[in-house]
Amino acid sequence: MAKKRSGFSTSDRRKKGIQISSASRKPFFRSAGGLFALCSLLIVLVIGTFWPSVHCQFQFYDENDYLLANAHVNRGLTWANVCWAFTALGKSNWVPLTWLTHMMDFQVYGHNAWGHHLTNILIHAANVSLLFLLLQRMTGAVGRSFVLAALFAVHPLRVESVTWISERKDVVSFFFGMLALLAYVRYAEESQKAAGRHDRFYVLTLLLFVFSLMSKATLVTFPCLLLLLDYWPLRRTSDFKLDRANLRLVVEKIPFFLLIVPASIVAELAEQSGNSVILQPPLTLRLETALISYARYLGYMSWPVNLSPNYTYPKSWPAGELWLAAAVLAGLSTLVLVVYVRRPYFLVGWLWFLGTLVPVNGIIEQVGPQAMADRYTYIPMIGILLIVVWGINDMAESLRLRPQASLALASIVAVLLITVTRNDISYWRDGDSRWSRAVAVSRNNWTAYANLGTVLDTSNPDRSLDCFEKSVEINPDYVEAQRGLAFGLLRHGRYAEAIEHFRIAWIQNTDDPRSQWGWGIACYRAGHFNDALFHMQAAHAIAPGNASYMTSLAELLVGKQRFTEAIPVLKGLCAVQTNNPANFNNLGYALVKCGQLDAAIEAFQTARNIAPNRPDVEANLANAIKLKQQEENLRLSTNSAARVQSPAH
Repeated sequence: MAKKRSGFSTSDRRKKGIQISSASRKPFFRSAGGLFALCSLLIVLVIGTFWPSVHCQFQFYDENDYLLANAHVNRGLTWANVCWAFTALGKSNWVPLTWLTHMMDFQVYGHNAWGHHLTNILIHAANVSLLFLLLQRMTGAVGRSFVLAALFAVHPLRVESVTWISERKDVVSFFFGMLALLAYVRYAEESQKAAGRHDRFYVLTLLLFVFSLMSKATLVTFPCLLLLLDYWPLRRTSDFKLDRANLRLVVEKIPFFLLIVPASIVAELAEQSGNSVILQPPLTLRLETALISYARYLGYMSWPVNLSPNYTYPKSWPAGELWLAAAVLAGLSTLVLVVYVRRPYFLVGWLWFLGTLVPVNGIIEQVGPQAMADRYTYIPMIGILLIVVWGINDMAESLRLRPQASLALASIVAVLLITVTRNDISYWRDGDSRWSRAVAVSRNNWTAYANLGTVLDTSNPDRSLDCFEKSVEINPDYVEAQRGLAFGLLRHGRYAEAIEHFRIAWIQNTDDPRSQWGWGIACYRAGHFNDALFHMQAAHAIAPGNASYMTSLAELLVGKQRFTEAIPVLKGLCAVQTNNPANFNNLGYALVKCGQLDAAIEAFQTARNIAPNRPDVEANLANAIKLKQQEENLRLSTNSAARVQSPAH
C-alpha cells in the first residue's frame, strides 16, 4: 500500500513545530555562513602563523632602492606618483598595481616596517581564502579544499613571498589571478545555461587577468591553466581529441594568449632597463639547472628544512644529482600517465606544477644570479598539493578509514609546518640574520657572502671585508663582490688593493658608474689627482644626475682650485638637491673665485633662505657683497677719472 503523504508544506511544518529531517537541510559548511566561517578560520590561521613578520625590518636587499629611497613610492599616493607607477620600467619590473599598494602603505604607515609587513600578511590571507573558495566551487569538496588551502597557507616556502616586503608582487599577482579563476568558473557555469550571462564573466576574467599581469607577469601560463581546469574539475572536455568541442575551448583562450605577448615584451624591457638580465649561461647548463630545480622544489615541498633566502646559480652540476633528478621526474611523470584516467587530478596537478614554473625556471632567459627561489613556488605548489590531498583522500576511502583520521593527519602536518614557518621567519628579522642564514645552509654561496658583506659594511667592517674576500675567492667573476671588496679595502686604507679590485669590477661591467666613482676616490686618497679626476668624471658622465658623484667631483675640483670646471658641476648638484644649503654655498664660493659676484650673491642668498643664520653662509654672503661694493666703487672711480679732461697743449 502506498504510504500516505503528509499534507503539510515545509512552512506549515515549521509553524506547527514539526521537526524537519536533517537530510532535507543543506549541510552547514556548504552554506554561505559555513563557507564564511571556514574562510575566517583560514584568515586567523594565516595571521597567527605570520604575525612574527611584523617585527622584521626593511631589508637592504631591494627595499632600499626599491622603496625607501624611491621618492615616487615613499611620498604616498599622488597623481604624479600614480602616473610614474604606470610608466616606470627602471626597477626590473613593470608592476603598476603593486606600486600603488606600496604607495598606500607609505601613505598610512610611513616608514614603519610593521605596517608594510601587515599588508603582505593580509593579502596572503585573502589569497588563501580565495583559493579555498575556488577549489570548493569547482570540486564541491569542502573538506579537501579547506585542507589544501590551509597547508598552502602555512608552508615554510611561503615565508619569502609574505615576509619580504619587496616580494609583494607575488601575493598581489596571485590575488587577481584567483579572482580571475573564480570569474572563469562562473563563466563556465553560465555558459551551460540556455540564457546564461556568460559574456560578462568572460570579460571579467580577461580584465582580472590583465590586473594580475600588471602586478607581476608571473601568470603568463594562465590560459594553459584554464585548459587544464576545463579537463578537470570543470569537465568541459573529457579527452584530448582534436574535435570541434575541444577546438572551441582553445579558440576561447586566444584573447588570453594574445595578452601574454605585450606583457612579456614589457617585462623584458623592464628587466633590461633594471640590468637584471645577467650574462646568459649555456643552454645546457640552464636545462640542467631547471631539471635540478624541479626536483629540489619537490624535496622542499615535502621536507622544508634548511630553506635559504638565496640559491646560487652554479658553474656546473654533479652528474649524480642530474641523474637522480631526472629519475625522480621521469618516475612521477610515469605514475601520472598510469593513473590519470581514473584520477584526473594527478594530471592536472602535475602539469600545473611543471607549467607554472616555466616562466621562472631560467631555460628561456636567466634573470638574476639565483638558480631557484622559494618565492617561485607560490603558484606551482598548488598543483602538488592537489595531488597529495586528493590522493590521500582516495586512499583513505579505499581503506575505509574514517574522515577523522585524515583530519587528524592534516592537523599534525599543519602544526609541524607552522612551527617551521615561524622559525624561518626569524631569519628574516634583518639583513644580518637573513644572509647569515643563507651562508649557513648553502655551499659556496658567493651572493650570500657578498650581501652579508654589504649589510655589515658599517656595523662590522672587518667581518664585512672577510665576507667580500670569501665571495671573490669562490667566484672572481661576481662584479658585486669585486666592487664590495674594493670599497671595503678603501675603508681600511688599502688604496693600492682597492684600485686593483675597482679596475676588475669596471672590466666586468663598464656601464656601472659605482666602480668608476670608487676608483676615483681610491686614486685621490692615494695621491693620484689626475687619475682621480678622470675616473670621477667618467662616473659623472655615466650617471650625470647622481648627487654623490657630483659632490665628489665638485669637492675635488674646488680643492684643486679648478673653479671654472667646478661651477657647472655645482650648478647641476643644486638642481638635483634644491634644499641643500651647502651646495649653494659651495657654488657661491666658486663663483666668487671666478669673479661672478652677482651670481655668487644670488647663490648665497638662496643658501640663507634654506638655512637662515648659518654662520658660514652669512660670512660668505657678506664678503661677496663687500667685494661687489668694492668693484662698484672701483668702477665709479675709474669712470670719474675717465671724465676728467686732459689739459690743452
